[in-house]
Amino acid sequence: MSELKFLPIDLPLMIDKEEIYNGFEPDSEFHAWEFEKLTDTTDGKYGRNYIKDESRERFPTLCEYIDLLPYDAISNVKINCQRKPTVPHVDFTQPEKGQELWKNSVANEPCGYRIVIKGATDVLKIHTNDEIQTAYMPEETHAYAIDQSSGLHSVIDDPGRITVYTTGFINKDKHDKLIKKSLDKYRRYAIYKETGPIR
Repeated sequence: MSELKFLPIDLPLMIDKEEIYNGFEPDSEFHAWEFEKLTDTTDGKYGRNYIKDESRERFPTLCEYIDLLPYDAISNVKINCQRKPTVPHVDFTQPEKGQELWKNSVANEPCGYRIVIKGATDVLKIHTNDEIQTAYMPEETHAYAIDQSSGLHSVIDDPGRITVYTTGFINKDKHDKLIKKSLDKYRRYAIYKETGPIR
């Protein structure tokens, strides 16, 4: 799966988006986003952290959904609101600050699980081999997986777009089963390094 760059994820629609619309209180900014972090950072940005009790109380269905993702431990969860288009970028940019997480990510790509709360289904762009492919999101899922250690991507202007960024230490068996299940359902949306989307 190392050449798979993007794939929608086959998990149930169970997030009550109103809890996020009503409870999201961004308190930080980073490049194109304003965001609110839901995790404790006792073990550092790339360490083994946990979702704060306060976050679970404010966003119960979101946190229950995140619990379905194949992590042995969570490192970082943020609710992001996009303020402008994003330039092409890779999500995991400081491997030297989190070698254990970096190695776990590289061994399990695509393992950057992202959740779309609000936004268009055709604004995420995957950059592969001098081509730009549109990563289409089907309406019947909240989440996708992206190559976070080497997958170059961008998002065109989508005012008010709200996504949830998650990263953590992957449980390989659970992850591989979820990717296989998702490929069975969403193969036509998959983007590979060499081929682009399969239509």
